[in-house]
Amino acid sequence: MSRQGIDLEQMRGRAKRDASLLLSAVLRLCDEVERVTQERDDARRELRNLLAVIHRDNGTHTYERGLLQSIDDAHTVWGQLVVSQEAAQREIEHLRRVCVEKKERERDER
Repeated sequence: MSRQGIDLEQMRGRAKRDASLLLSAVLRLCDEVERVTQERDDARRELRNLLAVIHRDNGTHTYERGLLQSIDDAHTVWGQLVVSQEAAQREIEHLRRVCVEKKERERDER
């Protein structure tokens, strides 16, 4: 074979190896895209379920208002729950003090 023939055969061999490597990389990339897509879909489903719990409906709020608005509304709901819980805790502490004071007065009156 001529020098040119050897170079051509080498080039064909390299092209086949390169094509094989490229195909392998593309197949791995396709698998990764499929995995990430499934993960995204799972996360989206879980987010919608969480929003349905927060809004205490079956996803109606999110369906009617849209995902982003539902998330904003969930922040508001959470904030209101925290404020309510803090107010309830203050009321419980106040009632405990009232009970303690009442018991002390009753004890002192005896």
